[in-house]
Amino acid sequence: MDLEEAASKRARVSSGGGGAGRPAAGDDDPDRLSALPDCLLHVILSSLKARQAVQTCVLSTRWRHLWRSVPCLDVDLDEFKSSDIDSSSYHINRDKDWDGFEDFASMVMFRCDMALLDSFRLHVTPRKAPACGQRQAWGWLRRAMRYSSSPNPPGSKRDQWSSNNNSYWHLKNLYLCNVLLDDRFAEHVGSVCRSLQDVELDRCRCKVRDITSCSVKKLVLRNCRWRNLSEIASPTLENLVIDGGWNSYKCLLVILAPAVAYLHLAVDADRFHGGISINGTMPSLVKASIHYRNSGSKSKLRAQQLKLLRGVSNATSLELSGVGTKVLGKNLALFQEFRNLRNLLLGECDISDSTLGSFLQNSPPNLEMLTLWHCKETNGMPQFHCENLKLEIIYKKDDGTPPWILMRPRARASSGGGGGDLDRLSDLTDCLLHAIMSFLKARQAVQTCVLSTRWRNLWHSVPCLDVDLDEFKTTASNSDGSIKGKYWEGFEDFAAILMFRCNIALLDSFRLRINRETAPTFGNRQAGVGSVAQ
Repeated sequence: MDLEEAASKRARVSSGGGGAGRPAAGDDDPDRLSALPDCLLHVILSSLKARQAVQTCVLSTRWRHLWRSVPCLDVDLDEFKSSDIDSSSYHINRDKDWDGFEDFASMVMFRCDMALLDSFRLHVTPRKAPACGQRQAWGWLRRAMRYSSSPNPPGSKRDQWSSNNNSYWHLKNLYLCNVLLDDRFAEHVGSVCRSLQDVELDRCRCKVRDITSCSVKKLVLRNCRWRNLSEIASPTLENLVIDGGWNSYKCLLVILAPAVAYLHLAVDADRFHGGISINGTMPSLVKASIHYRNSGSKSKLRAQQLKLLRGVSNATSLELSGVGTKVLGKNLALFQEFRNLRNLLLGECDISDSTLGSFLQNSPPNLEMLTLWHCKETNGMPQFHCENLKLEIIYKKDDGTPPWILMRPRARASSGGGGGDLDRLSDLTDCLLHAIMSFLKARQAVQTCVLSTRWRNLWHSVPCLDVDLDEFKTTASNSDGSIKGKYWEGFEDFAAILMFRCNIALLDSFRLRINRETAPTFGNRQAGVGSVAQ
């Protein structure tokens, strides 16, 4: 459609229309979109960014005022990004973009019917905003809250902060990025936003002492800087996420939310010096994730980790990473309190074989799955007896080991592979198990023979064999070469037995890797003789 046709169509819609948006009689190309009722057009406009929604006012008289009563408003600085990316004019373009965004945001907050909003998003990209951007964004939000809760229209003489308890904002979803917030925001959320259910704050600077609400069900705090946050309290909160950020003035953060079903804490111990505490227990808790980043020795968060864990003792699924030996080595009886726990993941923890064995003996009574993710260091499978427990060890990909290994407990393995409603891996066909074993190095593939009688001879007929000297490399070093000779002898014995017992004729792929720096001078010749002899 060319420009003339578009102009004529817009003229037909504008002249034929009125509020119903129906085309004139005899029109061959009716504007069916404008004929939709307001509720459907508002749904369409809600999927657009705020600038795009406002721009629809030029389509026809039918669309002129529709944007003012949209239920969802998404004000985003990225809509005003300049197309010129020349580095020499970067600051000029940034200031120009901000000026346009500032004028637009002020106009939208004044003309849009904020009281009708169900969802409001205000996104100010930090690197594109000036130093005063956070404070200006707070001004827009303040005016939005003012207009939404006032019983009088904006601009009237009685247009002040509402003190009427009967007026409130019907807002349900609120997202703020890079906005400066103070106690007035927290007071407004708690007293005026009585329908608010979903709140997300991203990279905001918050001079807020407490967050309280009787309606919020989901609260997400990402990389926010808190001045003295001391309490999060809500009887309705079901989903709580604190990801990054920091709390200054060494203020203790107390969480009082008995209805939480999902809890995610991923914080730096050095940035929450005052610590985080859970008041009481969370009887409805289903899943909890606690991740410590950077272990600060002087942080109360590190010292209070036992108390924090007791607050999530009702969880059925728990993820812990960065916890110290104080939890796993000396206070194993704590996990006996986790009577509902079915799945436990320990990530990047310092676990020796003796610590792991002790933990397994004192594991939660109903634990079914234990996952060790990038832990340091598990050099073997300790002897233990746990009737229903499965152990999964996930290694780092740069360790020369496979990305995952699934092991069964020794106690069940010795029974001859009988039991196994939980051992679904062994129930797979030989061809699938061979495909899995083909991803392992030769030594690891051979070691699967101890899992059960089902696995005893599977490695004999693997289609891919990868024999690597580095599997026998030790972390010790000796200047006289005795250590190097020792692990070469282990590799030599292993390779000789492997070439004799493995069905070489069935191989599709064969890899033999000898590291020149770690092999003796005769190593490459000996490897050639051994492989050709088979």
